[in-house]
Amino acid sequence: ETEDGAEADGTSDPAEETTTTAPATVTKVTGSMSFQAAGLTQAQVSAAAKTTLVATLGVAATDLSVTVTKGRRLQEATADSWTVAYEAVVEATAAAALKTKAEAAADTGKAAFETALTANLKAEVEKDGGDASAIAGVTVTMAAPEVVTEDKEEEDSLAQGVVDPSAAWHAGAASAALALALRW
Repeated sequence: ETEDGAEADGTSDPAEETTTTAPATVTKVTGSMSFQAAGLTQAQVSAAAKTTLVATLGVAATDLSVTVTKGRRLQEATADSWTVAYEAVVEATAAAALKTKAEAAADTGKAAFETALTANLKAEVEKDGGDASAIAGVTVTMAAPEVVTEDKEEEDSLAQGVVDPSAAWHAGAASAALALALRW
């Protein structure tokens, strides 16, 4: 046996090998919130919401994604309507505790969450050189969070663009049928 643990013939000792397997499922805690505020950009809302959620939920920023949607402003309204959907990828054992934190932010901790979000929105506007004085206390409406468990293989195949071959065949057949129909 050599110093690096390999056998003299170049093979390794199977008793010394370790194998790690990836979890078969991915657990996510998802939720959303909405509020109204004027004079913000989508990037500012995204950054402020993510900062607030990371601090409130106690998750790493790399494990949290946010999607921000700006609603249509009614003619008489002075503020824009914003919706923020979030998704935190967590260990299955941490999902229930994270869901409880999200529920608390919408209930007993709502005032603190709104104060933190307002401060973070102001900070983002000021960071961009804007006037944050128009941003007053933001009132947030939060949807109940959900715990979602997905098959990791399915998520990996979607992330890599792997498509069910039969679905691709059907799509190709439909395209061919459409092309034939257009020729007539």
